[in-house]
Amino acid sequence: MPKTFGIKIAGPQGSGIQSAGETLFRAAVKAGFYALGYLEYNSLIKGGHSSYLLTLSDTPNPNVSPTIDLFIPLTKSSFDQEIKNINSDTHLLVDASFKIQTTKGKFHEPSLIDIAKNIGNPLILNTIALGFLSHQLKFPKDLLINLILEDLAGKSETLLDQNKKGYQEALKVSSKYFLGLWLPNPNNSSDKKVVTGSQAVGEGAIAAGLNFYAGYPMTPSSPLLHYLSASQEKNNFLVKQSEDEIGAINMAIGASFAGAKSMTGTSGGGFALMQEGISLAGMVETPLVIYLAMRPGPATGLPTWTSQADLLFAIYSGHGEFPKVVLAPGDPTECFLLTHRAFQLSQNFHIPVILISDKYLAENHYCLDKFPDLNRVPISVNLPGKSDSYQRYNYSPTGVSQRSIPGIDGGEYLANSDEHSPDGLVDESAENRQLMNQRRQNKSILIRKNIPLPEIIYNSDVALITWGSTKYIGREIANSLSISHVHFSYIFPLPEGLTSALSKFQKLIVLENNLSGQFTKLLRSETDLEISKVYGEDDGRPLNPKFFINQIKNEL
Repeated sequence: MPKTFGIKIAGPQGSGIQSAGETLFRAAVKAGFYALGYLEYNSLIKGGHSSYLLTLSDTPNPNVSPTIDLFIPLTKSSFDQEIKNINSDTHLLVDASFKIQTTKGKFHEPSLIDIAKNIGNPLILNTIALGFLSHQLKFPKDLLINLILEDLAGKSETLLDQNKKGYQEALKVSSKYFLGLWLPNPNNSSDKKVVTGSQAVGEGAIAAGLNFYAGYPMTPSSPLLHYLSASQEKNNFLVKQSEDEIGAINMAIGASFAGAKSMTGTSGGGFALMQEGISLAGMVETPLVIYLAMRPGPATGLPTWTSQADLLFAIYSGHGEFPKVVLAPGDPTECFLLTHRAFQLSQNFHIPVILISDKYLAENHYCLDKFPDLNRVPISVNLPGKSDSYQRYNYSPTGVSQRSIPGIDGGEYLANSDEHSPDGLVDESAENRQLMNQRRQNKSILIRKNIPLPEIIYNSDVALITWGSTKYIGREIANSLSISHVHFSYIFPLPEGLTSALSKFQKLIVLENNLSGQFTKLLRSETDLEISKVYGEDDGRPLNPKFFINQIKNEL
């Protein structure tokens, strides 16, 4: 298994834990470390408990560290919340005023709160904690404080001076402590791009030539709405916050009908409201990209936690039978590439394409070299000149008919949610229904030919199957057990030749971040593959590779 070092900072919600953690992550990347930043918080505006876990690794694409090696609680209650997650080897930086009585961990008790009090601003405790960490992690002396001051640009000179002084005092205190931490070697370039999964999806949409995005805030899809909203003027597209998710998807469909490359996004409850719109897009054959950032349900469930339990909901979304594609990226590079691919597929086949993420992928902080260079996706208008007999839904063996948009002379047509004849007029005859159903089915067959096989890393005749955000969790498990790893990012439809490609394995094991084995059910219903065992959990937290290594080892 790759070596990792986990640093967790925790405190009351609303006290700046997220910004402190993100700043620490950015500093680690600039210092040359491979890193992953994982944020936990409750569905409260203020109050409760939040934490940020920074994982430093000796290899790229680390998972969340299975252990907390260094823990900094900013309050006594924060320590109490996390005591179950620490072990005898955890270094604990706790303020002497907490008066903690426990035998767990290796205690260090600098008086960080006194520094904040002496400076006259208790709110700079985060900066003081980062100053203490900077010395222990052997960061360049001014790296962290420069990032902190960048984030505080425009604030009062008094606040800036307090942060500078607090940071310098923390460095002095930290120099009196030797924690003897094991750290991975900072051996990679410091010139890395820092992104969340949500930002990578946004960049993929921009690279594809996004024209219009509509959405209603809902965790964990909201970060994409925020990112695109901040990017719209620079990149010349429009973002609209609608009154609800029904409005969002219908706005996106209308924009697409008019010729815009459009997208909408939501999470579970909002996706439920979008069902009629998804079906409408399928009937009028309007290109549409839908971003679904999953969170644990049912109902409101756990709004700020993670899960893979909406997979079958996405696959079978929208009433009736019509072609759609479901994609599930596994890392920020795939977020970028598959968002771009979603626009290609939606434009080429005039269908809704659903891009699945989850809180873990959407909100984690990642570092990568850069995004690949991609060309803008062309709008799929292929009307062959002026015609008095244009038929938008004309039968074709491929199922893909010629598309027009408003303003094209000779390309006028009607589009509505009823079953229609080739020219768009309502037609409820059995003959027409059979013709249109077959045409849409032909499109599904063609789409399937454009779906690639999963990524296969062959190490043995036993294979672990994962999909979406569990990509590197599965990779770590497979490498540790010296078994093969099969990972799916193209979820539905499944590709041609899949049974043949996986038939070389004697045993197939599936790992999912849900309880019922939803992807396993899809494999069993769509292929002849025999799945030997399914492992899954849905407690709102990312899957722990160490736990599943021990579980799967017993099956081998």
